Amino acid sequence: MGCKVTREMTFDCAHMLSGYAGDCKNLHGHTYKVQVTVENTEGLYNEMGMIMDFKYLDDIMKEVIKNNFDHAIIFSGQSNRSAAEKSLLEWAKTHDMRHFIIPRKTTAENMSHWIFEQLNSELQHYGIIRGVQCTSVKLWETPKSFAEYSEV
Repeated sequence: MGCKVTREMTFDCAHMLSGYAGDCKNLHGHTYKVQVTVENTEGLYNEMGMIMDFKYLDDIMKEVIKNNFDHAIIFSGQSNRSAAEKSLLEWAKTHDMRHFIIPRKTTAENMSHWIFEQLNSELQHYGIIRGVQCTSVKLWETPKSFAEYSEV
């Protein structure tokens, strides 16, 4: 255990929950808030005494989160789509609508898991400081409801 740093951002997107019996089966949108926490699992800091510069964390978050989700329609992976979601995806492609596909259903839980995996992949790929890992992603779907994914 040691110091952790957290960065927040918001993005807007639409989705539907294929196979869900409630209102969320319909296409709808949210202003999501995401909090990403990173730490250095080896207890290392840069020459300034930082785990990592907040600017660098913000850049990675923009690349992984904003560039994929913001103002897009989010779709479930192929095996998780209902007929309605399949039709909507074809419409989005036909009309050049911004869209993004995650492998699982588009729940806050699955989206937070996907973001967690992608951020860790980016952190390992660029490896600015050895040992820096994303340890938690909190994704608010509404001001009162969030999902958190962590492996710690």
